[in-house]
Amino acid sequence: MTLSVTLQQSMPNFSLDIAFEAPSGITVLFGESGSGKTTTINAIAGLQSNSQGRVTLSDRVLFDSASNTSLKPYQRNIGYIFQESRLFPHLTVEQNLNYAKRFNKVDKSVDFYQIVELLGIKPLLRRTPNSLSGGERIFFGFSISTSNSTHLDKTVSANTGVPSSGTISFSDLYG
Repeated sequence: MTLSVTLQQSMPNFSLDIAFEAPSGITVLFGESGSGKTTTINAIAGLQSNSQGRVTLSDRVLFDSASNTSLKPYQRNIGYIFQESRLFPHLTVEQNLNYAKRFNKVDKSVDFYQIVELLGIKPLLRRTPNSLSGGERIFFGFSISTSNSTHLDKTVSANTGVPSSGTISFSDLYG
């Protein structure tokens, strides 16, 4: 499965012009503050609608400004890890993980409890978001993305030790 992105967008402080292809697996988009990472991710996820260009996932068109095609975010089957916690505070970790399944067609070959074991989050399942540390919340967001959909994740850390811009592709999470 390949994610192909070609986007242009005029912003008050800069113009975004980006094109890349990301193979199956996990891709990290990184760069300097204000370089358009969040704008790019939001456009791919369907959370921003004022871009020009095209976004496809394999042969499925998610967005194409030329043909006026733009699937709604929930129709794109893309997991998104927000920089800040977007968890339901009144639900447990397990309930938050299962919530998205109401809206997405989840791959039945991926067992929920296998993901829980793989990620080592079983001790967190009965806890509520306000009892999690900041790192646990970010990892929990990754768990939601992994267990419910195609992977598109964005985590920002001040001292990652990676180059200042570009994309990094990792091998398939399950392989």
